[in-house]
Amino acid sequence: MDGKKEKHRGLGWPWNLIVGAGIVLALGYWIGYLWSRLLAAAFLAWQKKRNPGMPEGGYCLERTRKRLFHLGLALIFLFLGLALGVYGWIELQEDKSAWEYEEYIKLAVDCLGALGFTAAGLYTGYAALRDAFWPQNSVLAKSIRSQLPYPEEAPGVGELFAMVDKDIQENGLWFDRVAVGKEWVLGDEASYIPRIRAAFGRDEIRSRQVNGRVQSSRIIELYLLDDRRQVQITTLRNPRELEPLLDCIHLRAPDALIRPYSEYSQWRQKSEEEWQRALRDYQLRQGKRETEEFLSHSAGEGTRSAGTADLAKLLAPKKKKEAPVSGHLGLMSAAGVFQSHDTFTLEDVQAAGDGLIERSYQSVDLTMPNGYLWMRIQTGDKTDGRCNVFTTRAGGDKLRYFKCRCTHRQAAAWLVEFARGTFHPEGGEWKEYTQEVEKEAKKSR
Repeated sequence: MDGKKEKHRGLGWPWNLIVGAGIVLALGYWIGYLWSRLLAAAFLAWQKKRNPGMPEGGYCLERTRKRLFHLGLALIFLFLGLALGVYGWIELQEDKSAWEYEEYIKLAVDCLGALGFTAAGLYTGYAALRDAFWPQNSVLAKSIRSQLPYPEEAPGVGELFAMVDKDIQENGLWFDRVAVGKEWVLGDEASYIPRIRAAFGRDEIRSRQVNGRVQSSRIIELYLLDDRRQVQITTLRNPRELEPLLDCIHLRAPDALIRPYSEYSQWRQKSEEEWQRALRDYQLRQGKRETEEFLSHSAGEGTRSAGTADLAKLLAPKKKKEAPVSGHLGLMSAAGVFQSHDTFTLEDVQAAGDGLIERSYQSVDLTMPNGYLWMRIQTGDKTDGRCNVFTTRAGGDKLRYFKCRCTHRQAAAWLVEFARGTFHPEGGEWKEYTQEVEKEAKKSR
Protein backbone atom coordinates (compact mmCIF):
# COMPACT_ATOMS: atom_id res chain seq x y z
CA MET A 1 0.00 0.00 0.00
CA ASP A 2 1.41 3.39 -1.02
CA GLY A 3 -1.06 5.39 1.00
CA LYS A 4 -2.76 6.85 -2.08
CA LYS A 5 -6.49 6.73 -2.25
CA GLU A 6 -7.54 4.40 -5.00
CA LYS A 7 -10.05 5.87 -7.39
CA HIS A 8 -13.38 4.05 -7.35
CA ARG A 9 -14.63 3.47 -10.87
CA GLY A 10 -18.00 1.92 -9.97
CA LEU A 11 -20.06 0.52 -12.83
CA GLY A 12 -18.39 0.91 -16.20
CA TRP A 13 -19.89 1.17 -19.65
CA PRO A 14 -22.25 -0.35 -20.73
CA TRP A 15 -23.40 -1.65 -17.34
CA ASN A 16 -24.29 1.80 -16.05
CA LEU A 17 -26.57 2.34 -19.05
CA ILE A 18 -28.07 -1.13 -18.66
CA VAL A 19 -28.93 -0.40 -15.02
CA GLY A 20 -30.39 2.98 -16.02
CA ALA A 21 -32.52 1.39 -18.73
CA GLY A 22 -33.58 -1.31 -16.26
CA ILE A 23 -34.80 1.37 -13.84
CA VAL A 24 -36.95 2.92 -16.58
CA LEU A 25 -38.40 -0.42 -17.72
CA ALA A 26 -38.98 -1.82 -14.24
CA LEU A 27 -40.46 1.27 -12.60
CA GLY A 28 -42.05 2.98 -15.60
CA TYR A 29 -45.34 1.08 -15.19
CA TRP A 30 -45.57 1.65 -11.42
CA ILE A 31 -44.50 5.26 -10.94
CA GLY A 32 -44.78 6.62 -14.47
CA TYR A 33 -42.37 7.02 -17.35
CA LEU A 34 -41.31 10.55 -16.34
CA TRP A 35 -40.43 9.65 -12.73
CA SER A 36 -38.58 6.51 -13.78
CA ARG A 37 -36.49 8.57 -16.21
CA LEU A 38 -35.69 11.04 -13.44
CA LEU A 39 -34.56 8.19 -11.19
CA ALA A 40 -32.38 6.78 -13.97
CA ALA A 41 -30.85 10.23 -14.56
CA ALA A 42 -30.19 10.59 -10.82
CA PHE A 43 -28.46 7.20 -10.79
CA LEU A 44 -26.20 8.15 -13.72
CA ALA A 45 -25.42 11.52 -12.09
CA TRP A 46 -24.48 9.69 -8.87
CA GLN A 47 -22.18 7.41 -10.86
CA LYS A 48 -20.52 10.44 -12.45
CA LYS A 49 -20.07 12.10 -9.06
CA ARG A 50 -18.28 9.01 -7.75
CA ASN A 51 -15.92 9.15 -10.73
CA PRO A 52 -14.93 12.80 -11.28
CA GLY A 53 -12.65 13.97 -14.06
CA MET A 54 -12.42 12.49 -17.52
CA PRO A 55 -14.86 9.60 -17.97
CA GLU A 56 -13.62 6.12 -18.67
CA GLY A 57 -12.46 5.98 -22.29
CA GLY A 58 -12.47 9.79 -22.70
CA TYR A 59 -15.00 12.51 -23.38
CA CYS A 60 -15.43 11.68 -27.07
CA LEU A 61 -16.02 7.99 -26.50
CA GLU A 62 -18.52 8.81 -23.76
CA ARG A 63 -20.35 11.11 -26.19
CA THR A 64 -20.64 8.37 -28.82
CA ARG A 65 -21.78 5.82 -26.25
CA LYS A 66 -24.56 8.10 -25.07
CA ARG A 67 -26.07 7.82 -28.53
CA LEU A 68 -27.55 4.56 -27.27
CA PHE A 69 -30.24 6.67 -25.61
CA HIS A 70 -31.55 7.37 -29.11
CA LEU A 71 -32.79 3.79 -29.19
CA GLY A 72 -35.78 5.03 -27.17
CA LEU A 73 -36.57 7.54 -29.91
CA ALA A 74 -36.14 4.81 -32.50
CA LEU A 75 -38.71 2.63 -30.68
CA ILE A 76 -41.18 5.53 -30.63
CA PHE A 77 -40.78 6.02 -34.39
CA LEU A 78 -41.22 2.29 -35.01
CA PHE A 79 -44.32 2.21 -32.83
CA LEU A 80 -45.87 5.11 -34.74
CA GLY A 81 -44.98 3.48 -38.04
CA LEU A 82 -46.53 0.20 -36.89
CA ALA A 83 -49.68 1.95 -35.65
CA LEU A 84 -50.14 3.84 -38.91
CA GLY A 85 -49.42 0.67 -40.86
CA VAL A 86 -52.08 -1.31 -38.95
CA TYR A 87 -54.59 1.52 -39.36
CA GLY A 88 -53.90 1.68 -43.11
CA TRP A 89 -54.24 -2.09 -43.44
CA ILE A 90 -57.63 -1.98 -41.69
CA GLU A 91 -58.73 0.83 -43.99
CA LEU A 92 -57.76 -1.24 -47.03
CA GLN A 93 -60.07 -4.07 -45.88
CA GLU A 94 -63.14 -1.83 -45.86
CA ASP A 95 -65.61 -1.40 -48.69
CA LYS A 96 -64.42 1.48 -50.88
CA SER A 97 -67.44 1.78 -53.15
CA ALA A 98 -68.66 4.88 -51.33
CA TRP A 99 -65.23 6.46 -50.87
CA GLU A 100 -64.53 9.94 -52.15
CA TYR A 101 -61.14 11.34 -53.08
CA GLU A 102 -60.61 12.67 -49.52
CA GLU A 103 -60.56 9.12 -48.17
CA TYR A 104 -57.98 8.06 -50.74
CA ILE A 105 -55.82 11.05 -49.85
CA LYS A 106 -56.04 10.14 -46.15
CA LEU A 107 -55.07 6.55 -46.95
CA ALA A 108 -52.09 7.70 -49.04
CA VAL A 109 -50.93 10.05 -46.27
CA ASP A 110 -51.31 7.23 -43.73
CA CYS A 111 -49.20 4.85 -45.83
CA LEU A 112 -46.53 7.46 -46.41
CA GLY A 113 -46.49 8.24 -42.69
CA ALA A 114 -46.11 4.54 -41.86
CA LEU A 115 -43.19 4.20 -44.26
CA GLY A 116 -41.60 7.46 -43.07
CA PHE A 117 -41.78 6.67 -39.34
CA THR A 118 -40.58 3.11 -39.92
CA ALA A 119 -37.61 4.31 -41.98
CA ALA A 120 -36.80 6.97 -39.36
CA GLY A 121 -36.96 4.38 -36.59
CA LEU A 122 -34.71 1.95 -38.39
CA TYR A 123 -32.12 4.59 -39.25
CA THR A 124 -32.16 6.14 -35.76
CA GLY A 125 -31.65 2.73 -34.19
CA TYR A 126 -28.90 1.85 -36.64
CA ALA A 127 -27.11 5.19 -36.03
CA ALA A 128 -27.35 4.76 -32.25
CA LEU A 129 -25.81 1.27 -32.36
CA ARG A 130 -23.18 2.31 -34.91
CA ASP A 131 -21.98 5.31 -32.89
CA ALA A 132 -21.90 3.37 -29.61
CA PHE A 133 -20.19 0.17 -30.76
CA TRP A 134 -18.31 1.33 -33.88
CA PRO A 135 -17.09 4.81 -32.90
CA GLN A 136 -14.78 5.01 -35.91
CA ASN A 137 -17.92 5.41 -38.05
CA SER A 138 -19.71 7.74 -35.64
CA VAL A 139 -20.97 11.23 -36.42
CA LEU A 140 -18.43 12.65 -33.96
CA ALA A 141 -15.47 10.88 -35.58
CA LYS A 142 -16.62 11.98 -39.04
CA SER A 143 -16.89 15.60 -37.87
CA ILE A 144 -13.30 15.55 -36.56
CA ARG A 145 -12.00 13.76 -39.63
CA SER A 146 -13.77 16.11 -42.05
CA GLN A 147 -11.98 19.17 -40.63
CA LEU A 148 -8.51 17.76 -41.24
CA PRO A 149 -6.71 18.95 -44.39
CA TYR A 150 -6.51 15.37 -45.69
CA PRO A 151 -9.44 13.40 -44.23
CA GLU A 152 -8.58 10.28 -46.20
CA GLU A 153 -5.18 10.17 -44.44
CA ALA A 154 -6.59 10.75 -40.95
CA PRO A 155 -5.28 8.59 -38.08
CA GLY A 156 -7.36 5.97 -36.30
CA VAL A 157 -10.32 6.84 -34.12
CA GLY A 158 -8.26 6.37 -30.94
CA GLU A 159 -5.78 9.06 -31.98
CA LEU A 160 -8.55 11.31 -33.25
CA PHE A 161 -10.47 11.15 -29.97
CA ALA A 162 -7.29 11.44 -27.87
CA MET A 163 -6.41 14.69 -29.66
CA VAL A 164 -9.72 16.26 -28.62
CA ASP A 165 -9.83 14.63 -25.15
CA LYS A 166 -6.40 15.99 -24.22
CA ASP A 167 -7.38 19.53 -25.17
CA ILE A 168 -10.66 19.34 -23.24
CA GLN A 169 -8.99 17.81 -20.18
CA GLU A 170 -6.24 20.44 -20.04
CA ASN A 171 -8.06 23.55 -21.24
CA GLY A 172 -11.76 22.72 -21.33
CA LEU A 173 -14.51 24.96 -19.93
CA TRP A 174 -17.96 23.35 -19.71
CA PHE A 175 -21.22 25.06 -20.60
CA ASP A 176 -24.15 22.71 -20.16
CA ARG A 177 -23.13 19.76 -22.36
CA VAL A 178 -20.62 21.66 -24.51
CA ALA A 179 -16.89 21.90 -23.71
CA VAL A 180 -14.65 24.63 -25.14
CA GLY A 181 -10.94 23.87 -25.17
CA LYS A 182 -8.01 25.78 -26.60
CA GLU A 183 -8.31 24.10 -29.99
CA TRP A 184 -11.60 22.17 -30.01
CA VAL A 185 -15.27 22.72 -29.18
CA LEU A 186 -16.90 19.42 -28.20
CA GLY A 187 -20.67 19.13 -28.52
CA ASP A 188 -22.75 16.63 -30.48
CA GLU A 189 -19.93 17.06 -33.00
CA ALA A 190 -16.45 18.57 -32.69
CA SER A 191 -15.25 21.87 -34.19
CA TYR A 192 -11.61 22.86 -34.67
CA ILE A 193 -11.45 26.40 -33.25
CA PRO A 194 -8.91 27.86 -35.76
CA ARG A 195 -11.34 26.92 -38.53
CA ILE A 196 -14.41 28.61 -37.00
CA ARG A 197 -15.52 31.63 -39.00
CA ALA A 198 -18.96 32.35 -37.49
CA ALA A 199 -21.03 31.18 -34.51
CA PHE A 200 -24.80 31.49 -34.07
CA GLY A 201 -26.84 31.04 -30.93
CA ARG A 202 -30.47 29.92 -31.28
CA ASP A 203 -32.95 30.43 -28.44
CA GLU A 204 -36.51 30.19 -29.73
CA ILE A 205 -39.88 29.28 -28.28
CA ARG A 206 -42.22 27.52 -30.68
CA SER A 207 -45.92 27.22 -30.02
CA ARG A 208 -48.59 25.09 -31.66
CA GLN A 209 -52.22 24.25 -31.03
CA VAL A 210 -53.18 20.66 -30.32
CA ASN A 211 -56.87 19.87 -29.58
CA GLY A 212 -57.50 23.49 -28.62
CA ARG A 213 -54.49 23.67 -26.30
CA VAL A 214 -51.31 25.62 -26.89
CA GLN A 215 -48.12 23.59 -26.53
CA SER A 216 -44.77 25.39 -26.37
CA SER A 217 -41.25 24.07 -26.79
CA ARG A 218 -37.94 25.89 -26.42
CA ILE A 219 -35.12 25.28 -28.88
CA ILE A 220 -31.58 26.07 -27.69
CA GLU A 221 -28.85 25.31 -30.19
CA LEU A 222 -25.29 26.30 -31.07
CA TYR A 223 -24.31 26.55 -34.75
CA LEU A 224 -20.62 26.73 -35.70
CA LEU A 225 -19.68 27.50 -39.32
CA ASP A 226 -16.08 26.76 -40.35
CA ASP A 227 -13.89 27.89 -43.24
CA ARG A 228 -15.08 25.04 -45.46
CA ARG A 229 -18.75 25.97 -44.94
CA GLN A 230 -19.25 22.91 -42.78
CA VAL A 231 -21.72 23.32 -39.91
CA GLN A 232 -21.66 21.64 -36.49
CA ILE A 233 -24.93 21.84 -34.53
CA THR A 234 -25.27 21.07 -30.81
CA THR A 235 -28.47 21.14 -28.76
CA LEU A 236 -28.31 22.60 -25.25
CA ARG A 237 -30.69 22.12 -22.34
CA ASN A 238 -29.99 25.17 -20.17
CA PRO A 239 -30.82 28.50 -21.90
CA ARG A 240 -28.69 30.44 -19.41
CA GLU A 241 -25.55 28.68 -20.67
CA LEU A 242 -25.88 29.82 -24.29
CA GLU A 243 -24.58 33.40 -23.91
CA PRO A 244 -21.58 32.45 -21.72
CA LEU A 245 -20.78 29.72 -24.23
CA LEU A 246 -20.76 32.19 -27.13
CA ASP A 247 -18.60 34.59 -25.08
CA CYS A 248 -16.08 31.83 -24.42
CA ILE A 249 -15.95 30.88 -28.11
CA HIS A 250 -15.37 34.55 -28.94
CA LEU A 251 -12.42 34.61 -26.53
CA ARG A 252 -10.92 31.41 -27.96
CA ALA A 253 -11.64 32.44 -31.58
CA PRO A 254 -11.40 36.27 -31.41
CA ASP A 255 -11.49 36.76 -35.18
CA ALA A 256 -14.66 34.70 -35.72
CA LEU A 257 -18.01 36.49 -35.87
CA ILE A 258 -20.71 35.91 -33.25
CA ARG A 259 -24.01 36.57 -35.00
CA PRO A 260 -27.71 36.13 -34.13
CA TYR A 261 -29.46 33.04 -35.41
CA SER A 262 -31.63 35.20 -37.70
CA GLU A 263 -28.57 35.66 -39.94
CA TYR A 264 -27.72 31.96 -40.13
CA SER A 265 -29.70 31.26 -43.31
CA GLN A 266 -28.10 34.28 -45.01
CA TRP A 267 -24.64 32.89 -44.26
CA ARG A 268 -25.60 29.46 -45.55
CA GLN A 269 -26.94 30.96 -48.79
CA LYS A 270 -23.92 33.13 -49.56
CA SER A 271 -22.60 32.82 -53.09
CA GLU A 272 -19.05 31.65 -53.66
CA GLU A 273 -17.93 35.23 -54.28
CA GLU A 274 -19.57 36.43 -51.05
CA TRP A 275 -18.04 33.55 -49.12
CA GLN A 276 -14.55 34.33 -50.40
CA ARG A 277 -15.08 37.94 -49.35
CA ALA A 278 -16.06 36.77 -45.86
CA LEU A 279 -12.86 34.68 -45.66
CA ARG A 280 -10.77 37.68 -46.69
CA ASP A 281 -12.49 39.81 -44.04
CA TYR A 282 -11.55 37.18 -41.47
CA GLN A 283 -7.90 37.31 -42.52
CA LEU A 284 -7.93 41.10 -42.29
CA ARG A 285 -9.39 40.99 -38.78
CA GLN A 286 -6.78 38.42 -37.80
CA GLY A 287 -3.92 40.51 -39.20
CA LYS A 288 -5.26 43.66 -37.55
CA ARG A 289 -5.52 41.96 -34.16
CA GLU A 290 -2.04 40.43 -34.38
CA THR A 291 -0.57 43.79 -35.37
CA GLU A 292 -2.27 45.57 -32.49
CA GLU A 293 -1.03 42.94 -30.08
CA PHE A 294 2.50 43.34 -31.41
CA LEU A 295 2.39 47.14 -31.15
CA SER A 296 0.98 46.96 -27.64
CA HIS A 297 3.59 44.42 -26.57
CA SER A 298 6.43 46.40 -28.12
CA ALA A 299 5.31 49.69 -26.56
CA GLY A 300 4.94 48.11 -23.13
CA GLU A 301 8.28 46.36 -23.03
CA GLY A 302 10.33 48.57 -25.35
CA THR A 303 11.43 45.72 -27.57
CA ARG A 304 10.68 47.19 -30.99
CA SER A 305 14.32 47.82 -31.82
CA ALA A 306 15.41 44.31 -30.99
CA GLY A 307 17.00 42.60 -33.96
CA THR A 308 17.79 39.04 -34.84
CA ALA A 309 21.26 39.27 -33.28
CA ASP A 310 19.78 38.85 -29.79
CA LEU A 311 17.88 35.79 -30.98
CA ALA A 312 21.08 34.13 -32.09
CA LYS A 313 22.30 34.20 -28.50
CA LEU A 314 19.14 32.47 -27.32
CA LEU A 315 19.17 29.67 -29.87
CA ALA A 316 22.84 29.45 -30.79
CA PRO A 317 24.11 25.84 -30.93
CA LYS A 318 25.90 24.78 -27.78
CA LYS A 319 28.53 22.19 -27.42
CA LYS A 320 26.67 20.66 -24.51
CA LYS A 321 23.04 19.79 -24.21
CA GLU A 322 20.85 22.63 -25.46
CA ALA A 323 18.68 24.48 -22.98
CA PRO A 324 15.01 24.72 -23.99
CA VAL A 325 13.85 28.15 -25.17
CA SER A 326 10.41 29.57 -24.38
CA GLY A 327 8.48 30.55 -27.48
CA HIS A 328 6.05 28.63 -29.65
CA LEU A 329 6.55 25.82 -32.14
CA GLY A 330 3.35 24.63 -33.79
CA LEU A 331 3.34 21.54 -36.02
CA MET A 332 0.49 20.22 -38.17
CA SER A 333 1.13 16.70 -39.44
CA ALA A 334 0.12 15.50 -42.89
CA ALA A 335 -2.77 13.65 -41.25
CA GLY A 336 -3.99 16.85 -39.62
CA VAL A 337 -2.82 16.18 -36.06
CA PHE A 338 -1.69 19.41 -34.39
CA GLN A 339 1.14 19.69 -31.84
CA SER A 340 1.96 22.79 -29.82
CA HIS A 341 5.24 23.31 -27.94
CA ASP A 342 5.91 26.32 -25.70
CA THR A 343 9.51 25.24 -25.09
CA PHE A 344 11.84 23.81 -27.72
CA THR A 345 15.47 23.54 -28.81
CA LEU A 346 17.26 24.07 -32.09
CA GLU A 347 17.20 20.30 -32.59
CA ASP A 348 13.40 20.42 -32.44
CA VAL A 349 13.36 23.11 -35.14
CA GLN A 350 15.73 21.04 -37.30
CA ALA A 351 13.45 18.03 -36.88
CA ALA A 352 10.50 20.20 -37.99
CA GLY A 353 12.47 21.21 -41.10
CA ASP A 354 13.21 17.56 -41.86
CA GLY A 355 9.49 16.88 -41.53
CA LEU A 356 8.75 19.51 -44.17
CA ILE A 357 11.24 17.91 -46.57
CA GLU A 358 9.80 14.44 -45.93
CA ARG A 359 6.23 15.79 -46.33
CA SER A 360 5.28 14.54 -42.85
CA TYR A 361 4.29 18.12 -41.84
CA GLN A 362 1.88 20.31 -43.75
CA SER A 363 2.59 23.44 -41.70
CA VAL A 364 5.16 24.72 -39.20
CA ASP A 365 4.69 27.87 -37.11
CA LEU A 366 7.72 29.22 -35.20
CA THR A 367 7.43 32.18 -32.83
CA MET A 368 10.57 33.41 -31.13
CA PRO A 369 10.86 34.12 -27.37
CA ASN A 370 10.03 37.82 -27.56
CA GLY A 371 6.69 37.02 -29.17
CA TYR A 372 6.67 39.15 -32.31
CA LEU A 373 9.28 37.56 -34.61
CA TRP A 374 7.71 34.57 -36.30
CA MET A 375 7.88 32.39 -39.39
CA ARG A 376 5.00 30.37 -40.78
CA ILE A 377 5.49 27.72 -43.46
CA GLN A 378 2.57 26.08 -45.23
CA THR A 379 2.96 23.33 -47.79
CA GLY A 380 1.37 23.73 -51.18
CA ASP A 381 -1.58 21.96 -52.78
CA LYS A 382 -2.16 20.03 -55.99
CA THR A 383 -2.15 23.21 -58.09
CA ASP A 384 1.16 24.49 -56.67
CA GLY A 385 3.38 22.16 -54.67
CA ARG A 386 5.69 24.88 -53.40
CA CYS A 387 5.66 26.08 -49.79
CA ASN A 388 4.18 29.41 -48.73
CA VAL A 389 6.55 31.15 -46.29
CA PHE A 390 5.49 34.13 -44.16
CA THR A 391 7.92 35.86 -41.82
CA THR A 392 8.63 39.07 -39.94
CA ARG A 393 11.84 41.00 -39.54
CA ALA A 394 12.65 43.67 -36.96
CA GLY A 395 14.30 46.76 -38.39
CA GLY A 396 14.75 49.94 -36.37
CA ASP A 397 11.39 50.79 -34.77
CA LYS A 398 9.34 48.99 -37.38
CA LEU A 399 8.32 45.36 -37.84
CA ARG A 400 8.38 44.31 -41.49
CA TYR A 401 6.34 41.48 -43.06
CA PHE A 402 7.56 39.31 -45.96
CA LYS A 403 6.22 36.35 -47.91
CA CYS A 404 7.31 34.11 -50.78
CA ARG A 405 6.99 30.66 -52.38
CA CYS A 406 9.82 28.16 -52.42
CA THR A 407 10.71 24.47 -52.36
CA HIS A 408 10.31 22.36 -49.24
CA ARG A 409 14.08 22.03 -48.83
CA GLN A 410 14.60 25.79 -49.08
CA ALA A 411 11.82 26.43 -46.56
CA ALA A 412 13.41 23.98 -44.12
CA ALA A 413 16.79 25.72 -44.45
CA TRP A 414 15.22 29.14 -43.84
CA LEU A 415 13.39 27.78 -40.78
CA VAL A 416 16.66 26.69 -39.14
CA GLU A 417 18.38 29.97 -40.06
CA PHE A 418 15.48 31.90 -38.55
CA ALA A 419 15.79 29.94 -35.31
CA ARG A 420 19.51 30.65 -35.18
CA GLY A 421 18.97 34.36 -35.81
CA THR A 422 20.93 34.43 -39.08
CA PHE A 423 17.97 34.66 -41.47
CA HIS A 424 17.42 37.77 -43.66
CA PRO A 425 14.49 37.80 -46.12
CA GLU A 426 16.30 39.32 -49.10
CA GLY A 427 16.17 38.71 -52.81
CA GLY A 428 13.70 39.02 -55.65
CA GLU A 429 11.60 36.08 -54.49
CA TRP A 430 10.48 37.90 -51.32
CA LYS A 431 7.50 40.24 -51.38
CA GLU A 432 7.03 42.72 -48.56
CA TYR A 433 3.46 43.33 -47.40
CA THR A 434 4.16 45.52 -44.37
CA GLN A 435 2.11 48.41 -45.77
CA GLU A 436 -0.97 46.20 -46.07
CA VAL A 437 -0.70 45.24 -42.39
CA GLU A 438 -0.08 48.83 -41.29
CA LYS A 439 -2.99 50.05 -43.38
CA GLU A 440 -5.34 47.66 -41.65
CA ALA A 441 -3.93 48.62 -38.26
CA LYS A 442 -4.66 52.32 -38.95
CA LYS A 443 -8.24 51.52 -39.92
CA SER A 444 -8.84 49.91 -36.56
CA ARG A 445 -7.77 53.01 -34.61
